[in-house]
Amino acid sequence: MQTDFARQRGCINLTAMICSFISPTRLMARVFPIALLILGACTANEAVDDPVASVPSDVRKVTVLNLNKISKANGAPILASTGQMNPDATESAGMFIPASLMKPLDAVITAAPGASDTSRAVMFTTRKGYTGLILKINDPETVEQTLSRQLQPAEEIEDCETYTTGRGIIALRGNICVIAPDAATVKEITKSRSPQWRISKMEGVRQFLSTDNAILTALPAENLYGDKMKGEWMCVAVRFNDTSAIADIMFMHPDGKLDSIGSRIAGRIDPDILRFIPQNANIAAATGVQGADGKAFGLEQLMSKYYPGKLRLSETGTTAWYGRCFSDPGEDDLFSAASWNLASLTQMDAVRADSVTQTIEAYYGTSGISQGDSPMRTIDIDNLSLSFGYIGGYYAESLNGPVTDGNSNPYTQDFQGAHMVVLVDVPQGSALQRAAMLPCGASFAMRLTSTRLHAKLTFYGNQKPFLATLNSIDLLRPLLPYLINAGN
Repeated sequence: MQTDFARQRGCINLTAMICSFISPTRLMARVFPIALLILGACTANEAVDDPVASVPSDVRKVTVLNLNKISKANGAPILASTGQMNPDATESAGMFIPASLMKPLDAVITAAPGASDTSRAVMFTTRKGYTGLILKINDPETVEQTLSRQLQPAEEIEDCETYTTGRGIIALRGNICVIAPDAATVKEITKSRSPQWRISKMEGVRQFLSTDNAILTALPAENLYGDKMKGEWMCVAVRFNDTSAIADIMFMHPDGKLDSIGSRIAGRIDPDILRFIPQNANIAAATGVQGADGKAFGLEQLMSKYYPGKLRLSETGTTAWYGRCFSDPGEDDLFSAASWNLASLTQMDAVRADSVTQTIEAYYGTSGISQGDSPMRTIDIDNLSLSFGYIGGYYAESLNGPVTDGNSNPYTQDFQGAHMVVLVDVPQGSALQRAAMLPCGASFAMRLTSTRLHAKLTFYGNQKPFLATLNSIDLLRPLLPYLINAGN
């Protein structure tokens, strides 16, 4: 049996990070059961315009891959020539397709370049863990003739022409090609047909899977969040340009109605908090999640490793963090608190702020010293300076420099109307880029609105196409597979 792709690659669920802070009382979903490729339900001459229509009804994930766009983003403008798939195209496809399916996919694509519709390779994983690929074949006769010369025939299944390569099975019927890891998988899938074509009957999900993107993934939200998101699908769309990958994630009812998950997770960020975030921040994050039980991306836990004091989320409003790396941290000091000016801002009233200040000073057994006109006080702890105080409706704590009011920065559009925001910037040619061992500058932006999570990873000064740059960075290479294979 084919193991899950995400499990094969040791992936963790990146998207679970996005929603790990959601209260279990707020979620809903539903998984679909196994059935067949609908191949046996078609006559030999019947044409299927969209391979999504042949997906088994019992799926826990469907992914539509535009192999042409994915390959181009990895430096391969031509997917394959006769008998050979471009190595860069193979590398990029292998980021998302299980290794057991790659050899038969190569055989089909190279059998007659241009005869297969590589703009819509449909990969599906059933509830029992079977994984397969479906492609539309524009010239079935040529592909069949080539495969019959190159490959060994396999046991006939549902009147399909079948071939074997390694452990992979290729099944051809009409203008549809099905690729599965082994004969047992093909037989198990084809044993039970579904005349319902459930994906095709879900108007919203079907339309989503028909949009023009490099990668489209839809999976029942129950895979991630259990019965409390019953009936909804998580839909992820990824597209590329020369420098960026852009992902949009939404939770959708089968009819296309979007879930307002952002509003259910958090209130809107008060953009007033922008005036405290400096222009040259390398990290800026904010959330409208409120209360002691709320969690925001794990940032509060990460920051707590550096802060001597206790971090908290606002009980009634917005919480934000920022970080500025000093001019030359050095590789060994990159993750040292001494190399960063880190700050936390929590929206609260003055009475509560006075209580927090008293608690901090009592904890350290000393009163903070005011610096100039700043309302913040500073104490020295373990060779670090901790500043704290009430400033403009927010309680601020910071390491290695106090928070200041009246800053300008370029984040207005990112914060406007958002419920959560995370921004990371590693400038091209900076000491931070060298310390992080990146080949070029990079930025990451994530913005949660009422109904969508929008994420963008950009490289600055890269000499290669986007995926080629990503694949050269060991730390970031698994990022897109994590996202696309969420829930496996």
